Amino acid sequence: MTKVTSRIEFPIRNPPLTKCLSMRKICFLMACLISLQQLAFGKSPDTGNFTFSVDAPTFTVSFTNISTLGDEPGDRKAFWNFGDGKRETTGALHNIQHAYSVAGSYPVCLRIFRYRSHLDSVLTVEVCKTVIIEPSCGVDFERMPGASVNNPLRTEFKAQPFSSTHKKPSKICWIFGDGRDTCINYPENYTGVYAVAHTYAHNGQYEMCVKVLYYGGCEARKCRLVSIVTPDNCSAGFIRQPGGSINNPLRTEFKALPLHNNNKKPSRICWTFGDGHDACINYSETYSGGYTVSHTYATAGEYKVCEKIIYFGGCEKSVCKEFRVPDKYEPHLILTPNPVHNEVHALYYSTFSGPVTIRIMNANIQVRSYTRTAVAGINNWEFNLGILTPGIYTFIVQSPNQAVRVMFLKI
Repeated sequence: MTKVTSRIEFPIRNPPLTKCLSMRKICFLMACLISLQQLAFGKSPDTGNFTFSVDAPTFTVSFTNISTLGDEPGDRKAFWNFGDGKRETTGALHNIQHAYSVAGSYPVCLRIFRYRSHLDSVLTVEVCKTVIIEPSCGVDFERMPGASVNNPLRTEFKAQPFSSTHKKPSKICWIFGDGRDTCINYPENYTGVYAVAHTYAHNGQYEMCVKVLYYGGCEARKCRLVSIVTPDNCSAGFIRQPGGSINNPLRTEFKALPLHNNNKKPSRICWTFGDGHDACINYSETYSGGYTVSHTYATAGEYKVCEKIIYFGGCEKSVCKEFRVPDKYEPHLILTPNPVHNEVHALYYSTFSGPVTIRIMNANIQVRSYTRTAVAGINNWEFNLGILTPGIYTFIVQSPNQAVRVMFLKI
Protein backbone atom coordinates (compact mmCIF):
# COMPACT_ATOMS: atom_id res chain seq x y z
CA MET A 1 0.00 0.00 0.00
CA THR A 2 1.44 3.30 -1.09
CA LYS A 3 1.40 6.20 1.34
CA VAL A 4 0.52 9.60 -0.04
CA THR A 5 1.94 12.62 1.65
CA SER A 6 0.21 16.05 1.17
CA ARG A 7 2.34 19.21 0.94
CA ILE A 8 1.09 22.72 1.02
CA GLU A 9 3.34 25.21 -0.73
CA PHE A 10 3.20 28.87 0.20
CA PRO A 11 3.97 31.47 -2.51
CA ILE A 12 7.12 33.44 -2.25
CA ARG A 13 6.10 37.09 -1.55
CA ASN A 14 9.26 39.05 -2.31
CA PRO A 15 9.25 38.97 -6.12
CA PRO A 16 5.61 40.16 -6.47
CA LEU A 17 6.19 42.98 -3.98
CA THR A 18 9.08 44.17 -6.09
CA LYS A 19 6.90 44.02 -9.14
CA CYS A 20 4.15 45.96 -7.44
CA LEU A 21 6.56 48.68 -6.35
CA SER A 22 7.80 48.95 -9.90
CA MET A 23 4.23 49.33 -11.24
CA ARG A 24 3.50 52.06 -8.73
CA LYS A 25 6.45 54.01 -9.96
CA ILE A 26 5.33 53.60 -13.54
CA CYS A 27 1.76 54.68 -12.69
CA PHE A 28 3.01 57.73 -10.83
CA LEU A 29 5.25 58.72 -13.71
CA MET A 30 2.38 58.31 -16.21
CA ALA A 31 0.09 60.41 -14.04
CA CYS A 32 2.70 63.12 -13.89
CA LEU A 33 3.14 63.05 -17.64
CA ILE A 34 -0.61 63.26 -18.23
CA SER A 35 -0.90 66.18 -15.84
CA LEU A 36 1.96 67.97 -17.57
CA GLN A 37 0.39 67.26 -20.94
CA GLN A 38 -2.98 68.66 -19.77
CA LEU A 39 -1.29 71.72 -18.45
CA ALA A 40 0.54 72.22 -21.73
CA PHE A 41 -1.91 71.01 -24.33
CA GLY A 42 -5.26 70.12 -22.70
CA LYS A 43 -7.22 73.42 -22.99
CA SER A 44 -11.02 72.95 -23.37
CA PRO A 45 -12.14 73.51 -26.99
CA ASP A 46 -14.81 75.84 -28.45
CA THR A 47 -18.15 74.17 -29.24
CA GLY A 48 -20.63 75.57 -31.74
CA ASN A 49 -24.40 75.42 -32.15
CA PHE A 50 -27.36 77.67 -32.96
CA THR A 51 -31.15 77.56 -33.08
CA PHE A 52 -33.53 79.59 -35.26
CA SER A 53 -37.17 80.63 -35.60
CA VAL A 54 -38.94 81.79 -38.76
CA ASP A 55 -41.48 84.64 -38.95
CA ALA A 56 -43.42 83.34 -41.94
CA PRO A 57 -45.21 86.54 -43.08
CA THR A 58 -41.99 88.57 -43.27
CA PHE A 59 -39.48 85.81 -44.14
CA THR A 60 -37.36 87.01 -41.21
CA VAL A 61 -35.32 84.38 -39.36
CA SER A 62 -34.00 84.93 -35.83
CA PHE A 63 -30.79 83.00 -35.06
CA THR A 64 -29.82 82.28 -31.45
CA ASN A 65 -26.12 81.52 -30.95
CA ILE A 66 -25.78 78.84 -28.25
CA SER A 67 -22.07 78.19 -28.80
CA THR A 68 -19.60 77.99 -25.89
CA LEU A 69 -16.03 79.18 -25.86
CA GLY A 70 -13.15 77.13 -24.50
CA ASP A 71 -10.19 78.43 -22.53
CA GLU A 72 -7.73 78.66 -25.39
CA PRO A 73 -6.31 82.22 -25.47
CA GLY A 74 -7.25 84.59 -28.27
CA ASP A 75 -10.13 86.75 -29.55
CA ARG A 76 -13.04 85.14 -31.43
CA LYS A 77 -15.39 86.26 -34.16
CA ALA A 78 -18.46 84.57 -35.62
CA PHE A 79 -19.01 84.45 -39.39
CA TRP A 80 -22.54 83.78 -40.61
CA ASN A 81 -23.33 82.54 -44.12
CA PHE A 82 -27.10 82.68 -44.72
CA GLY A 83 -27.15 80.63 -47.92
CA ASP A 84 -28.59 83.38 -50.10
CA GLY A 85 -25.29 85.09 -50.90
CA LYS A 86 -25.45 87.29 -47.78
CA ARG A 87 -22.88 87.11 -44.96
CA GLU A 88 -22.46 88.85 -41.60
CA THR A 89 -19.71 89.03 -38.97
CA THR A 90 -20.61 89.34 -35.28
CA GLY A 91 -19.18 88.77 -31.86
CA ALA A 92 -18.44 85.12 -31.13
CA LEU A 93 -21.64 84.54 -29.11
CA HIS A 94 -23.94 87.22 -30.58
CA ASN A 95 -27.45 86.51 -31.94
CA ILE A 96 -28.57 87.82 -35.32
CA GLN A 97 -31.61 88.25 -37.60
CA HIS A 98 -31.76 87.89 -41.36
CA ALA A 99 -34.60 88.65 -43.79
CA TYR A 100 -34.92 86.50 -46.91
CA SER A 101 -36.48 87.93 -50.04
CA VAL A 102 -38.15 84.78 -51.37
CA ALA A 103 -39.27 81.41 -50.06
CA GLY A 104 -36.86 78.50 -50.37
CA SER A 105 -34.39 76.17 -48.65
CA TYR A 106 -31.17 77.79 -47.41
CA PRO A 107 -28.02 76.18 -45.92
CA VAL A 108 -26.94 78.43 -43.03
CA CYS A 109 -23.45 78.02 -41.55
CA LEU A 110 -21.87 79.45 -38.41
CA ARG A 111 -18.07 79.53 -38.22
CA ILE A 112 -16.05 80.79 -35.26
CA PHE A 113 -12.40 81.79 -35.70
CA ARG A 114 -9.90 82.27 -32.87
CA TYR A 115 -7.26 84.93 -33.48
CA ARG A 116 -3.84 84.53 -31.82
CA SER A 117 -2.64 87.61 -33.65
CA HIS A 118 -3.96 89.82 -36.41
CA LEU A 119 -2.30 87.53 -38.94
CA ASP A 120 -2.89 84.15 -37.28
CA SER A 121 -6.42 82.66 -37.00
CA VAL A 122 -7.73 79.16 -36.33
CA LEU A 123 -11.18 77.79 -37.26
CA THR A 124 -12.54 76.41 -33.99
CA VAL A 125 -16.25 75.92 -34.82
CA GLU A 126 -18.19 75.07 -37.96
CA VAL A 127 -21.87 74.09 -37.81
CA CYS A 128 -24.44 74.19 -40.63
CA LYS A 129 -28.21 73.79 -40.66
CA THR A 130 -30.93 74.04 -43.30
CA VAL A 131 -33.52 76.84 -42.98
CA ILE A 132 -36.75 76.38 -44.93
CA ILE A 133 -38.88 79.44 -45.75
CA GLU A 134 -42.41 78.42 -46.72
CA PRO A 135 -44.57 80.58 -49.01
CA SER A 136 -47.17 82.49 -46.96
CA CYS A 137 -50.08 84.91 -47.24
CA GLY A 138 -51.90 87.16 -44.84
CA VAL A 139 -54.42 89.96 -44.61
CA ASP A 140 -55.34 92.89 -42.41
CA PHE A 141 -57.91 95.65 -42.77
CA GLU A 142 -58.42 99.24 -41.75
CA ARG A 143 -61.40 101.48 -41.26
CA MET A 144 -61.41 104.33 -43.75
CA PRO A 145 -61.84 107.86 -42.35
CA GLY A 146 -64.62 110.12 -43.53
CA ALA A 147 -67.15 107.43 -44.43
CA SER A 148 -69.49 108.39 -41.56
CA VAL A 149 -69.57 112.15 -42.16
CA ASN A 150 -73.16 112.10 -43.39
CA ASN A 151 -74.25 108.97 -41.51
CA PRO A 152 -72.48 107.78 -38.34
CA LEU A 153 -73.69 104.22 -38.93
CA ARG A 154 -72.02 104.03 -42.34
CA THR A 155 -68.53 102.51 -42.48
CA GLU A 156 -65.94 101.77 -45.13
CA PHE A 157 -63.18 99.17 -44.77
CA LYS A 158 -60.09 98.54 -46.86
CA ALA A 159 -58.43 95.12 -47.01
CA GLN A 160 -54.62 94.98 -46.81
CA PRO A 161 -53.64 91.66 -48.47
CA PHE A 162 -50.12 90.21 -48.35
CA SER A 163 -48.63 87.31 -50.33
CA SER A 164 -44.99 86.25 -50.12
CA THR A 165 -45.21 85.02 -53.70
CA HIS A 166 -46.93 88.24 -54.88
CA LYS A 167 -50.23 86.51 -55.63
CA LYS A 168 -53.35 88.69 -55.82
CA PRO A 169 -56.73 88.11 -54.14
CA SER A 170 -59.24 86.29 -56.25
CA LYS A 171 -62.05 86.62 -53.70
CA ILE A 172 -62.54 88.70 -50.56
CA CYS A 173 -65.37 87.96 -48.14
CA TRP A 174 -66.43 90.49 -45.52
CA ILE A 175 -68.22 89.41 -42.34
CA PHE A 176 -69.61 92.53 -40.69
CA GLY A 177 -70.93 90.88 -37.51
CA ASP A 178 -74.56 91.90 -38.02
CA GLY A 179 -75.64 88.96 -40.15
CA ARG A 180 -75.24 90.79 -43.45
CA ASP A 181 -72.08 89.61 -45.18
CA THR A 182 -70.75 90.01 -48.71
CA CYS A 183 -68.10 88.47 -51.00
CA ILE A 184 -66.40 90.24 -53.90
CA ASN A 185 -64.54 88.53 -56.77
CA TYR A 186 -61.53 90.19 -58.44
CA PRO A 187 -59.78 89.45 -61.75
CA GLU A 188 -56.09 88.61 -61.59
CA ASN A 189 -55.15 91.87 -63.31
CA TYR A 190 -57.06 94.08 -60.83
CA THR A 191 -54.95 97.00 -59.56
CA GLY A 192 -57.46 99.00 -57.52
CA VAL A 193 -58.25 99.23 -53.81
CA TYR A 194 -59.86 96.26 -52.04
CA ALA A 195 -62.54 98.28 -50.21
CA VAL A 196 -66.16 97.79 -49.16
CA ALA A 197 -68.84 100.04 -47.62
CA HIS A 198 -71.43 98.92 -45.08
CA THR A 199 -74.18 100.65 -43.09
CA TYR A 200 -75.09 99.24 -39.70
CA ALA A 201 -78.63 99.47 -38.34
CA HIS A 202 -77.65 100.21 -34.73
CA ASN A 203 -74.81 101.24 -32.47
CA GLY A 204 -72.78 98.46 -30.90
CA GLN A 205 -69.65 96.35 -31.01
CA TYR A 206 -69.36 93.94 -33.93
CA GLU A 207 -66.82 91.22 -34.68
CA MET A 208 -65.58 92.25 -38.09
CA CYS A 209 -63.73 89.69 -40.24
CA VAL A 210 -62.12 89.68 -43.67
CA LYS A 211 -61.27 86.44 -45.46
CA VAL A 212 -59.10 86.39 -48.61
CA LEU A 213 -58.65 83.61 -51.13
CA TYR A 214 -55.55 84.21 -53.28
CA TYR A 215 -54.83 83.03 -56.79
CA GLY A 216 -52.84 79.84 -56.26
CA GLY A 217 -54.98 78.70 -53.31
CA CYS A 218 -53.52 80.38 -50.22
CA GLU A 219 -56.16 81.62 -47.74
CA ALA A 220 -55.91 84.20 -44.95
CA ARG A 221 -58.33 85.57 -42.38
CA LYS A 222 -58.31 88.47 -39.90
CA CYS A 223 -60.93 89.37 -37.26
CA ARG A 224 -61.27 92.08 -34.64
CA LEU A 225 -63.95 94.05 -32.80
CA VAL A 226 -65.29 97.22 -34.42
CA SER A 227 -67.22 99.83 -32.44
CA ILE A 228 -70.08 101.61 -34.20
CA VAL A 229 -71.07 104.67 -32.21
CA THR A 230 -73.43 107.44 -33.22
CA PRO A 231 -72.13 110.69 -31.69
CA ASP A 232 -74.33 112.11 -28.96
CA ASN A 233 -77.07 114.33 -30.31
CA CYS A 234 -79.50 115.87 -27.85
CA SER A 235 -82.23 118.46 -27.78
CA ALA A 236 -84.04 120.57 -25.23
CA GLY A 237 -87.74 121.32 -25.22
CA PHE A 238 -90.45 122.05 -22.71
CA ILE A 239 -94.15 122.82 -22.47
CA ARG A 240 -96.42 124.55 -20.01
CA GLN A 241 -98.58 121.90 -18.43
CA PRO A 242 -102.33 122.49 -18.59
CA GLY A 243 -104.07 122.63 -15.24
CA GLY A 244 -101.17 124.10 -13.29
CA SER A 245 -103.06 127.35 -12.68
CA ILE A 246 -106.43 125.92 -11.63
CA ASN A 247 -106.17 127.19 -8.06
CA ASN A 248 -103.91 130.16 -8.83
CA PRO A 249 -103.77 131.83 -12.27
CA LEU A 250 -100.21 133.02 -11.57
CA ARG A 251 -98.99 129.52 -10.84
CA THR A 252 -97.39 127.67 -13.77
CA GLU A 253 -96.03 124.22 -14.24
CA PHE A 254 -93.44 123.40 -16.92
CA LYS A 255 -92.50 119.97 -18.19
CA ALA A 256 -89.12 119.29 -19.83
CA LEU A 257 -89.16 117.15 -22.98
CA PRO A 258 -85.64 115.66 -23.13
CA LEU A 259 -84.59 113.73 -26.20
CA HIS A 260 -81.22 112.02 -26.75
CA ASN A 261 -80.30 109.88 -29.75
CA ASN A 262 -78.33 107.43 -27.57
CA ASN A 263 -81.07 107.32 -24.91
CA LYS A 264 -79.01 109.08 -22.25
CA LYS A 265 -80.94 110.75 -19.46
CA PRO A 266 -80.73 114.28 -18.06
CA SER A 267 -78.38 114.66 -15.10
CA ARG A 268 -79.34 118.30 -14.42
CA ILE A 269 -82.06 120.67 -15.66
CA CYS A 270 -81.83 124.40 -14.96
CA TRP A 271 -84.79 126.77 -15.32
CA THR A 272 -84.86 130.56 -15.56
CA PHE A 273 -88.41 131.88 -15.23
CA GLY A 274 -87.81 135.42 -16.47
CA ASP A 275 -88.67 137.11 -13.18
CA GLY A 276 -85.25 136.84 -11.52
CA HIS A 277 -85.98 133.47 -9.90
CA ASP A 278 -84.08 130.39 -11.17
CA ALA A 279 -83.97 126.72 -10.21
CA CYS A 280 -81.69 123.76 -10.99
CA ILE A 281 -82.70 120.16 -10.33
CA ASN A 282 -80.29 117.19 -10.30
CA TYR A 283 -81.43 113.72 -11.35
CA SER A 284 -79.94 110.27 -10.91
CA GLU A 285 -79.23 108.07 -13.92
CA THR A 286 -81.92 105.66 -12.71
CA TYR A 287 -84.64 108.32 -12.41
CA SER A 288 -87.75 107.38 -14.38
CA GLY A 289 -90.28 110.06 -13.46
CA GLY A 290 -91.38 113.25 -15.17
CA TYR A 291 -89.04 116.23 -15.47
CA THR A 292 -91.42 118.91 -14.18
CA VAL A 293 -91.07 122.13 -12.20
CA SER A 294 -93.67 124.57 -10.83
CA HIS A 295 -93.33 128.31 -10.34
CA THR A 296 -95.63 131.05 -9.08
CA TYR A 297 -95.22 134.52 -10.52
CA ALA A 298 -95.84 137.62 -8.42
CA THR A 299 -97.68 139.52 -11.16
CA ALA A 300 -99.22 138.82 -14.53
CA GLY A 301 -97.17 139.64 -17.61
CA GLU A 302 -94.95 138.41 -20.43
CA TYR A 303 -92.01 136.25 -19.31
CA LYS A 304 -89.10 134.64 -21.12
CA VAL A 305 -88.63 131.14 -19.71
CA CYS A 306 -85.45 129.24 -20.50
CA GLU A 307 -84.48 125.63 -19.93
CA LYS A 308 -80.99 124.10 -20.02
CA ILE A 309 -80.64 120.29 -20.03
CA ILE A 310 -77.31 118.64 -19.25
CA TYR A 311 -77.30 114.93 -20.11
CA PHE A 312 -75.21 112.13 -18.70
CA GLY A 313 -72.23 111.93 -21.03
CA GLY A 314 -71.94 115.72 -21.37
CA CYS A 315 -74.31 116.69 -24.18
CA GLU A 316 -76.25 119.85 -23.30
CA LYS A 317 -78.86 122.03 -24.99
CA SER A 318 -80.86 125.13 -24.09
CA VAL A 319 -84.13 126.58 -25.32
CA CYS A 320 -86.15 129.71 -24.46
CA LYS A 321 -89.81 130.65 -25.01
CA GLU A 322 -92.07 133.62 -24.34
CA PHE A 323 -95.10 133.00 -22.14
CA ARG A 324 -98.03 135.11 -21.03
CA VAL A 325 -99.11 134.61 -17.43
CA PRO A 326 -101.88 133.68 -17.17
CA ASP A 327 -102.48 132.11 -20.62
CA LYS A 328 -103.77 128.99 -22.31
CA TYR A 329 -101.58 126.06 -23.21
CA GLU A 330 -100.32 125.62 -26.79
CA PRO A 331 -99.01 122.57 -28.63
CA HIS A 332 -95.27 121.89 -29.00
CA LEU A 333 -93.04 120.07 -31.53
CA ILE A 334 -89.42 118.84 -31.31
CA LEU A 335 -87.43 117.18 -34.12
CA THR A 336 -84.27 115.16 -33.48
CA PRO A 337 -81.66 114.84 -34.76
CA ASN A 338 -81.46 118.18 -36.46
CA PRO A 339 -79.67 118.25 -38.96
CA VAL A 340 -81.33 115.08 -40.29
CA HIS A 341 -79.44 112.22 -42.01
CA ASN A 342 -82.22 109.74 -42.77
CA GLU A 343 -84.42 108.96 -39.77
CA VAL A 344 -86.05 111.79 -37.81
CA HIS A 345 -87.94 111.52 -34.54
CA ALA A 346 -90.86 113.89 -33.94
CA LEU A 347 -92.06 114.57 -30.39
CA TYR A 348 -95.41 116.35 -30.55
CA TYR A 349 -97.33 117.54 -27.50
CA SER A 350 -100.94 117.89 -28.52
CA THR A 351 -103.98 119.50 -26.93
CA PHE A 352 -106.15 117.65 -29.42
CA SER A 353 -107.13 113.97 -29.80
CA GLY A 354 -107.74 112.83 -33.34
CA PRO A 355 -106.17 112.80 -36.82
CA VAL A 356 -103.58 115.45 -37.71
CA THR A 357 -101.91 116.26 -41.02
CA ILE A 358 -98.13 116.41 -41.27
CA ARG A 359 -96.59 118.32 -44.14
CA ILE A 360 -92.94 118.84 -45.13
CA MET A 361 -92.35 121.99 -47.12
CA ASN A 362 -89.33 123.12 -49.15
CA ALA A 363 -89.77 126.87 -49.58
CA ASN A 364 -93.48 127.00 -50.51
CA ILE A 365 -93.58 123.56 -52.14
CA GLN A 366 -94.99 120.56 -50.29
CA VAL A 367 -92.67 117.57 -50.79
CA ARG A 368 -94.11 115.04 -48.35
CA SER A 369 -97.44 114.54 -46.56
CA TYR A 370 -98.50 112.15 -43.76
CA THR A 371 -101.52 111.51 -41.58
CA ARG A 372 -101.21 110.49 -37.94
CA THR A 373 -103.68 110.05 -35.09
CA ALA A 374 -102.67 112.24 -32.16
CA VAL A 375 -103.50 111.74 -28.52
CA ALA A 376 -103.84 114.57 -26.03
CA GLY A 377 -100.38 114.73 -24.50
CA ILE A 378 -97.05 113.41 -25.84
CA ASN A 379 -96.88 111.71 -29.25
CA ASN A 380 -93.69 110.07 -30.59
CA TRP A 381 -93.44 109.50 -34.36
CA GLU A 382 -90.64 108.26 -36.62
CA PHE A 383 -90.16 109.36 -40.24
CA ASN A 384 -87.67 108.23 -42.90
CA LEU A 385 -86.57 111.30 -44.84
CA GLY A 386 -83.66 109.70 -46.68
CA ILE A 387 -85.36 110.39 -50.01
CA LEU A 388 -85.15 114.17 -49.50
CA THR A 389 -82.34 116.08 -51.16
CA PRO A 390 -80.08 118.20 -48.92
CA GLY A 391 -81.61 121.55 -47.99
CA ILE A 392 -83.75 123.51 -45.49
CA TYR A 393 -87.30 122.27 -44.85
CA THR A 394 -90.27 123.09 -42.61
CA PHE A 395 -92.03 120.33 -40.65
CA ILE A 396 -95.69 121.27 -39.98
CA VAL A 397 -98.22 119.47 -37.78
CA GLN A 398 -101.75 120.73 -38.54
CA SER A 399 -104.69 119.99 -36.21
CA PRO A 400 -108.27 121.24 -36.83
CA ASN A 401 -107.79 124.42 -34.81
CA GLN A 402 -104.06 125.28 -35.01
CA ALA A 403 -100.66 124.38 -36.45
CA VAL A 404 -97.13 124.11 -35.11
CA ARG A 405 -94.00 124.13 -37.25
CA VAL A 406 -90.24 123.54 -36.92
CA MET A 407 -87.49 124.13 -39.47
CA PHE A 408 -84.84 121.44 -40.04
CA LEU A 409 -81.75 120.88 -42.16
CA LYS A 410 -81.45 117.75 -44.33
CA ILE A 411 -77.84 116.70 -45.07
